[in-house]
Amino acid sequence: MTGPILSMFALLYVVFYIFSIIGMFGLGGLIRQPLFHSENGIPNNLYYLVNFNDLGASMVTLYAFMIINNWPAITDMMCNAAGGVWPRIYFMVFYVFVQWIILNLVIAMMLEIYTNVSDEQDAEFEKQKNIKKLMDH
Repeated sequence: MTGPILSMFALLYVVFYIFSIIGMFGLGGLIRQPLFHSENGIPNNLYYLVNFNDLGASMVTLYAFMIINNWPAITDMMCNAAGGVWPRIYFMVFYVFVQWIILNLVIAMMLEIYTNVSDEQDAEFEKQKNIKKLMDH
């Protein structure tokens, strides 16, 4: 039963890895620790830690975006740093892949597994009830 779920999580990791590499290529090195309250549109309230400077930071940035953790600030910061609107398109494509497709498949698979286990458990209880009836006679 864990095989399908593990394969879905592996697919989620592959999507994260691909988008991290793309993000590192396009946005890597653009976000750095600001020297004062705001520099180049990057607020100095720890949002500089949300960057694509390395693979780990890219994965954390995409995870923060996946759980919709203040995504307007992330996209605005990336657009200001990149000097264009293409990061919005990048994040929208990521959002569609992860939220609408992969996470819905993971949740559907979990519900399917729960239903199968519940049906098997009900059948086992019914079998035990029938055995108990036969033993009582």
